[in-house]
Amino acid sequence: MKNFQVGSFRPPQGSSSKNSPKGASEVAKILEQLLGRIDDCCESSQDTQKDHVKLMLYFDEAHILAQRKVPGDLDGKDMYDVLCSCFSLLPSSSVFVIYLSTQSDISDLAPRRSLSRSARARENPEALQAPITETPFDCSPRFPVNPGELKLEDVYTVDFMAQFGRPLFWTLLVGAGDQRDQVRSTIVDLARSKLILNSNISQNYDTVAPAAKTAVLDVLLNLDFEPRRQVALDRETQLVAGHMRVVFSVPKECEYIRSGYPSEPLLAEAASRQMDEFQQRASNPSINAMAQILQSEFNSGILDQGQRGEVVFRLLLSEAYRRAVREDHPDESSRNFSKGCKLTTFIGELFSASFGDQILTSLPDNVKSSTTFEAAFKDAVVRFTHFGKMADDSRTTTSALFAAFVRCMAIICWSSQETIDLLIPVLLEPREVLKESVMTGILIQVKRHKRKGRYHIDQQALKFFPSNHKSDSRPYITLVAELGIQLPIAPEATTKAKVKGKARVTASNPPQKKAKAKKTSSFLPSPGRLFISPKPELIAHPKDVHPRYSIVAYGCSNTVYNVISALDKPVFNFLLANRDILAEHPRPDEESLRAVRRMKPFWSAGSECYAWVNEPPLRNYEHLDDDDEGLFIGQYDE
Repeated sequence: MKNFQVGSFRPPQGSSSKNSPKGASEVAKILEQLLGRIDDCCESSQDTQKDHVKLMLYFDEAHILAQRKVPGDLDGKDMYDVLCSCFSLLPSSSVFVIYLSTQSDISDLAPRRSLSRSARARENPEALQAPITETPFDCSPRFPVNPGELKLEDVYTVDFMAQFGRPLFWTLLVGAGDQRDQVRSTIVDLARSKLILNSNISQNYDTVAPAAKTAVLDVLLNLDFEPRRQVALDRETQLVAGHMRVVFSVPKECEYIRSGYPSEPLLAEAASRQMDEFQQRASNPSINAMAQILQSEFNSGILDQGQRGEVVFRLLLSEAYRRAVREDHPDESSRNFSKGCKLTTFIGELFSASFGDQILTSLPDNVKSSTTFEAAFKDAVVRFTHFGKMADDSRTTTSALFAAFVRCMAIICWSSQETIDLLIPVLLEPREVLKESVMTGILIQVKRHKRKGRYHIDQQALKFFPSNHKSDSRPYITLVAELGIQLPIAPEATTKAKVKGKARVTASNPPQKKAKAKKTSSFLPSPGRLFISPKPELIAHPKDVHPRYSIVAYGCSNTVYNVISALDKPVFNFLLANRDILAEHPRPDEESLRAVRRMKPFWSAGSECYAWVNEPPLRNYEHLDDDDEGLFIGQYDE
């Protein structure tokens, strides 16, 4: 399966052949005879027209031609240019030429007009064909999938997952014939080897190529590359050429490519198994291999720095999911991470033991109910091996979560969606057939504020559940992850946030004078506390029929999250730390940083920016300590 296709440009009409090399006229004559013979064979066809394509030629691995220069040519032309020149001498009305390549260095095969080595191409820009990247996708003959036809055990089979994405995998199965069972047992390992470009898939992550680690991580987390860094463009080229990354489009100017890893359940299963292999073979199993790889990617400068908070939380979710699958299916020698896991197991793997227990015993905060989280979701299953990025609000519904669950995919909401950032599909009744009416979800908002805030997510505002079923009382979960590491560009430019309402505490956390979260060190685990927020000051929306189990988690350490070990906390502090001008200054002492601020690269409260004006309020500022870590769980209060 080619990841990248390049279509040839069509020669301009009326191109002259008076300077044709010797033999060109004879070749043209033979070609005319061939086209005439094709016309004779197609006389009975009513659809035959004079200007239709009659002959198509294609050249595979065409980038090999571009790598061979023409000796002594002053313009630096290569064999690809020579071949294009030869075809320009032939009749253009009935011949179509395609060059195929997995190499994404478009400057060789389709350079910008101003850099083209062909004078004809520079003078006739409309004759240039931009690289053709449209390839078959999701074209299984068994589609479409109908609600109410499949069960959970149907959608995690290799045969079912192979139908999605590029035709490579399901055509291998269909064409295997009597050897179908043998192909089925090895096809995920084949995908793993293609993903890391190495037949040895049983390796430590330290021993594989950097691009291989990027590929596995990108399939699982859906990364955003830094568009202005050459190192990022080079890595993207490597991923397309050898690590299953798909080119979606190349603009007509041919200055860059748009590529990514679309939703392919079987490839995501392969990436999950490969990441599990990396973790199991890590020199220190207590260290999160996935976090180490992500740190390396940010260090290399290839990833968009502005998306660190969401990427880190997607990592936590992905790691917790794989651990939960291992916990629920401990006896399987070759784990199928597409099987899913119990929601309660997932919560236990995501959050620390004390916080997980308090979540499981929590009650809805928007309706009066004695049904605990654990009872409401006792049979519920979560299932996601990868994340798909949405471009509109159509995916913030249970109908969308049905489709996502079938593909084993969680959802990254579109950038203009202000309320939620992520959606995880949850199947309430695993013994039922898959359809919208048995789906709910975890609605997640990710924050990186220094100070704690209070948030609520309302499904009615999102139109998450259908509004035409009054008897529908499916529960749902909201989670606000306040990672709490992000500092403003200058700590001096902050003011204290006002928080409405009072906090009540559980019996396990008795009040003294007032409930306060304990301050924590940057590198030491904090004890953490559970706060239950009363309804009146925090929730202001019409009474809902869908019970909401609300969670707000503060901090990003082993105190809060079970998937972070004490050894991992420095890595996560790095991943979430500022990368602004002060954080990256090579002399981090206080006097040097003050000197930088005095040059006023930005304006913030303090004498460094306002020593020149006698206005005391502008010189006053406060220093912020590390943010509290803990958990708030909503509670209904009449």
